[in-house]
Amino acid sequence: MLAGLLKDKFAHRITAAGLLVGIALLMLLAVAIFSIAPPAVMLGAIVPFGLAYGGVFCVMPVLAVEYFGVRSFGAIWGFIGLAPAFGSLSSGALAGALDDHFTETSYVRVVDKDGQVVKHCLGFDCFSYTLWICCGLLSTSVLAALFLRRRRSRMAGKHRPVTSAH
Repeated sequence: MLAGLLKDKFAHRITAAGLLVGIALLMLLAVAIFSIAPPAVMLGAIVPFGLAYGGVFCVMPVLAVEYFGVRSFGAIWGFIGLAPAFGSLSSGALAGALDDHFTETSYVRVVDKDGQVVKHCLGFDCFSYTLWICCGLLSTSVLAALFLRRRRSRMAGKHRPVTSAH
């Protein structure tokens, strides 16, 4: 909601693509903090991460309409809606594989209620590589958002109304 409010309030100064750049940078910063900071500092990054995550869902429909038009919105928004689902499927498998790998090197043995010894991943190794991969993907999204912003600026320059001097 905050991203939508900012977009509406500053519509004359900021484009949806420009707001997307800021949102992507905010999320990149939050995930970078998650990947290197101790748990107490991580708590401070939760709010910016949540604002950025929610902001994407406010800005993307506006971008879809700006770039593809209202007529194509349903199909485009449906396709965009598949991205989080695909990302959740693939990133969950990747995070699980990395956790399994590092459970062999950075683990603590725990005895469960049935008396079985179970290994649990412990420490930054368990999740830091997954977060660094996220940082790489977010860096790519920042570049893509910058490209969209630049392209939108060029498109806006070409469509300026022509005034005649009388």
